[in-house]
This record gives sequence, C-alpha cells and structure tokens, in this order.
Amino acid sequence: MTYDPIPTVDALMALLADCADVWDTPDRSGDPVDILDHGRQVAAVLAERHPEDEELQVAGLVHDIGHHLVPGDEAGHGAHAATAVEGLLGPRVARLVALHIPAKRYLAAADPHLAPRPGYETEEDVLGEARQLMAQTGGSVTLTTEPIEAVGAAQAVYAEVWVPMDRHRERAERTAQLAAYRVDDTSLSHAPRDAVAMHCLPAVLGHEIASEVLAGPRSLVRRQAANRLPTAQAVLHTLVGTARRRRRTT
Repeated sequence: MTYDPIPTVDALMALLADCADVWDTPDRSGDPVDILDHGRQVAAVLAERHPEDEELQVAGLVHDIGHHLVPGDEAGHGAHAATAVEGLLGPRVARLVALHIPAKRYLAAADPHLAPRPGYETEEDVLGEARQLMAQTGGSVTLTTEPIEAVGAAQAVYAEVWVPMDRHRERAERTAQLAAYRVDDTSLSHAPRDAVAMHCLPAVLGHEIASEVLAGPRSLVRRQAANRLPTAQAVLHTLVGTARRRRRTT
C-alpha cells in the first residue's frame, strides 16, 4: 500500500477534486469514465432512491477513488478505497465501498431463458456470442420451445416484436404461429409474483404483449422508454447542432 488513510474531510475533498479528469478503465462500450463525475452520478442516484441512507450515498461518491490511490490495480481498487476511508467514514461505508465490485458482478450475471417457436430460433453466431458474454459474468443461456417453461423462474419477461418493420406482409402468418407466445396475464401467472414485464416498443397490443400487461402494475415498459429518452435527445441535439454549424460555414 503506497498511501495513508485519509485523515480529514478536507483531505477527502481534496482527493476527490484530484479525481477530476482521472479516467477509469474504459467500459465495454469503449468509453472511459471520469472518476469524479461517476462518483457524483452514483451519489445522486442513491440520494434519489435512498434519501434516508447518507452512508450509502457517501459510499457511492467515494467508491472508485482506489483507481487514483493505486493506479493500475483494477482488481484491488475497491479494497484500497475501503482501507483509505474506513477511519474517517466508518466501517459500514468502508464495507459498502469494498463490496461494490462483487456486487456489480452479481448484478451483471444473468441466466436468460429463450423460448423461440421452431422456425424463429436465434442465429447460431448471435447465440454463441450471447453465451460467451453470459459466461464472463457467471451466467448462462437456456433454450426452450415452451414459453411457460421459460418464465417459470424469471425475474423479467421480455416480449419480442412478432412482425418486424420490414415483414408486414407476414403479419397474418406470424400472428397465427406465435399466439401461444403472447405475454399476457395467463403467461405471467406462471412466473414468480415479483416478475416484471418488459418491451422495447413499439408494441402491437394483443400480439406479442397484451394491453393489460403493458399498462399493468408489473410493467416496466414506460420506464424503459423514459430511460432511452436522454439518449434520443442527445442524438437529436448533436444532429441539429451539426446541421446548424454546416449552414454557418456554407
């Protein structure tokens, strides 16, 4: 260990200020992460969702400072941060900081159960890539042709579009073939009581998902759409801004 425990709040604030423009390892998207901005974002989300738990919010703010304390030690950055803040912020904050790495691995792990009708199976290359990604986080991919079997232990039931935008001529055929794969109250009754329903939209009500499910208490569909809104706004802002700049130069 090449650092001392953080002795005071002022010292912690100075360390956080030094984390500005310190970049974490690029994530899977290839985008580097600014440690200070990331800590602020996590703390803000935790303050919104758990306003009564100030220790959790503080842990979110400081959880990645280990990257700055011991640059290059990716595997140990949680432990370094926990050791540095424990004397100042207490054992619970330190434990939350230390456990954030295994917590992310746990949350990232998934065991998707796919239930395509025969003739609508996922391409083998896509399936192989999915299995590889799941294995990296301790998950797996299970295939079945029985939709009731697929939802049996599901935490989330994801409805897929039956008729892609370029396949409208196949609507009648696909609707008849896929009727047993509709996500409705009957199919959800075979899932755990806390399972939620999801859909990326646009949806055709009465086809892949029933209206009572889409608008029901177990639906996360509107929240999904709301979460995509900032990305769409950013794309629109960039496109409009680029067009305006081009007009000025012509």
